[in-house]
Amino acid sequence: MPVNIYDLVEDRKTLRVSQYDLTLTYRPNSLTPAKELALLKTTDPDADDDEAIAMVEANVKRQIQGFADLVEAWDFTGPLAKDADGGRLDIPKALNNEPLEAQAYVEDKGGKLLVKAGDIVPIQVENLMLLPGYFIVSLIRAINEDMTPDPKSRKR
Repeated sequence: MPVNIYDLVEDRKTLRVSQYDLTLTYRPNSLTPAKELALLKTTDPDADDDEAIAMVEANVKRQIQGFADLVEAWDFTGPLAKDADGGRLDIPKALNNEPLEAQAYVEDKGGKLLVKAGDIVPIQVENLMLLPGYFIVSLIRAINEDMTPDPKSRKR
């Protein structure tokens, strides 16, 4: 039976990323070439420095949004907090089992608790922006490898 657009849109894949002991489910058909081209057309190569910085930031957020659009679910858990300047605020591990103390710690530092310890981190740009870039890149690499056909399995 042939595949149709409905099959593609509904397709989900679950991938185990052993490097991180993480399981995620993603939508392999959600990012189309048209969507990628639309994102590329929104940049202006003739911008001055402030505009260039804003463009780089916008491009990073677009890439993170692309990841969020692609990945449907994962088992990555908190805690996750944002500091007063918008960066990640690391909560001491000793506070993982003390939710009220963790909340007080974050508030004392002028931050905002986004995800409690043990809760699944929602796949949202605000949260993903706080995760290490190499982590996101390695997950994208694992997804790409999972989506790429194995050339050794081809029939000759």
